[in-house]
Amino acid sequence: MIKNKFIENIHNNHLKKNNKQKKIKFFNLLFFIIILFDIFLNILHIFNLQNDQNDNFLCFLNRYNGSCFSNFKWYDGFSFFKYNLFILFFIFGYFFMVKKVNKKTKFISSLAFYILINFTINALLFHSFIRDYSIYPSKTNNIPFLNLIIYFLEYIFIPLLYFLFYYFNKFKINYKMIFFILCPFLFYLIIKFFLNNLELNFSKINFFLKEQFIRPYDKKHYLICYLKIIISFFILSISFWIFFQNQKYFLSKNILILFVLFLISVISYNKSDWLHAKKVIKKAKMMGSGMFPETQEISEYFKNISDLKPKDLKSQNGKILELGAGCGNITQYLIEKFEEENIICLEIDHDLCQELKTRFPSITVIEGDASEFETLISKNKIQNEQIKGIVSSLPIALFEEEKFKKFESSITKIINDNKIKFMNYRFNFFEKDTREMKRINKIKNNTFNFISEMIIPVNIYTYESKN
Repeated sequence: MIKNKFIENIHNNHLKKNNKQKKIKFFNLLFFIIILFDIFLNILHIFNLQNDQNDNFLCFLNRYNGSCFSNFKWYDGFSFFKYNLFILFFIFGYFFMVKKVNKKTKFISSLAFYILINFTINALLFHSFIRDYSIYPSKTNNIPFLNLIIYFLEYIFIPLLYFLFYYFNKFKINYKMIFFILCPFLFYLIIKFFLNNLELNFSKINFFLKEQFIRPYDKKHYLICYLKIIISFFILSISFWIFFQNQKYFLSKNILILFVLFLISVISYNKSDWLHAKKVIKKAKMMGSGMFPETQEISEYFKNISDLKPKDLKSQNGKILELGAGCGNITQYLIEKFEEENIICLEIDHDLCQELKTRFPSITVIEGDASEFETLISKNKIQNEQIKGIVSSLPIALFEEEKFKKFESSITKIINDNKIKFMNYRFNFFEKDTREMKRINKIKNNTFNFISEMIIPVNIYTYESKN
């Protein structure tokens, strides 16, 4: 009787173990299919971006040879995330060849650990820090919101699914793996360098390392940025190594992981970003934005406001006007294209105005309410006809009716008189028909979707004269 019960227990345990392994195999297969789906979308998106190459769309995205986006090549879509997908395919290949799910070599376990760290770093740190063309919009719209779908897959869902994949498959981990944690990232940089056919000399390497970053400030201080990346890799790998040890101190380990994840997600921010966050906390309604400034992809896109070159603006005494400049996140990209002396920034907050003057000494900074911008620029001896483009990150949907009417009237007058463009971004979920600029023409083919720092879809609208 006892013997039969013992045999029955062994049999039941064996069945449970088999069922568990079947579930893990099913999850692995499902995860593999999702990865293939992401690759398919990326291939399609790369073709779309190449189809845009004869247009001036996103021409500001300089390639390493100094030319514009019209020279986009397939390998420009080779991001750090996709590099890790190739490594992940190696692990999947091993699983498909080996019958037992739990039979893993040290090499496979090491690769799995490196991908875990890389996916996490990519999602938390590299977003809006290291350029990834996959999340830029395309004019070829065969799948609506294609770049947004790729973004959510690569920066949210796949990293989360991979964590489950890593946990379910019980990969082994030891402290020695931490010593080589930077190797995959270094290999990625080397591969990308040679894909771009760059010469192996100091100036080209130096230029290449700078161009991995989006923000002009980060390019200027690129060594500090790489130091931040190195620190992030090591503290995250050490934290995960601690986390996957025995089950003791579960609460403490979770607190540690959450703290480290938060630290990595904000380590790329600079002094101006934190000043912006402080102002949002104190004056949320006035700022009308997320805790931190717009993502770099959004900010950079505003360089498309005009095709005029700095010398053209100087010869015409022209100016690019930015409304609601904040801490200068968009301003830095306007300066990169049009130069400081050709930019006018209007900002309502005194402290942010001082920050703008400190960061960019040669720009014209005007303190005041954007709905009064026509009066304010006139007081600063700037004529309406001098304005050659207007960009805005203002929360127009939150404007009071009277202020909005005044703002719309001024914008409409300058856009129609000067035959220039006005660019503004709006959070999709907060758009109001009553705050739509109906007296100027919204260019249909120039409305593009990005992701804000709050992971909320954002539309960037471009307006022009109806005449």
